[in-house]
Amino acid sequence: MSLRLLLIGVTLFAAAAASQAMSMRTHFTPLALSEDGRSILIRADISGPEGGGAHDYEIWSASAPHRVRVSVSSDLSTGGGHHPETISAATCAQNLKGLEAELKKRNFKGVSVHGDHCAKRNALVTVDDKTTKALEAARFRAKGNKLVHEDLEVRFRGTEIAIFQAESKLCALEQAKREAPAEIMVGGGKGGQLVYVLETTSSGDQGLVGLCGVVDGRLQTLPLSAAN
Repeated sequence: MSLRLLLIGVTLFAAAAASQAMSMRTHFTPLALSEDGRSILIRADISGPEGGGAHDYEIWSASAPHRVRVSVSSDLSTGGGHHPETISAATCAQNLKGLEAELKKRNFKGVSVHGDHCAKRNALVTVDDKTTKALEAARFRAKGNKLVHEDLEVRFRGTEIAIFQAESKLCALEQAKREAPAEIMVGGGKGGQLVYVLETTSSGDQGLVGLCGVVDGRLQTLPLSAAN
């Protein structure tokens, strides 16, 4: 931002800060990869502009549906100090049953679902140490001036984030322009079956830039719309 006029600079900064304060913020926590590397389990935590929050679980997958979401808690507020829970314990438990069925269908191991914890909304999904270590090992990491995992490499050009194998571009994602992106995280499954890209802005908000998955033997961009 130009500083030629200090007053304008201060005014724009205040307006941006106010806008951020009024927006909802999302944080994604990867929890586990499926045994075949084609799916990943994510916890999504949303904080509201007026207090309260929501907690969902999502499965991102190279197999359709590519994004499945279940909601387990929400006390997002439209104003005031009272934040009632809008998802009952019974609904939470029912939604977790659906999540458990999806996890089994997509070949997840080492993940336990606890519908009986819905009354207190604590430790609804737990993951064993072996599964956590496998997830960490699947992140793309810096190697020299490159970001790599197995034989895949991430390349950045303008707003494009592309996945390469040797000199072949396998999949390209378009990053939306943001005021101040703070961090890009890329993760994947073994064998390059699934690649996901998360962006964290300086305000702490996270967004899913996109998913690439192997469909019909080829890594390609996947649709992001979520199915409940």
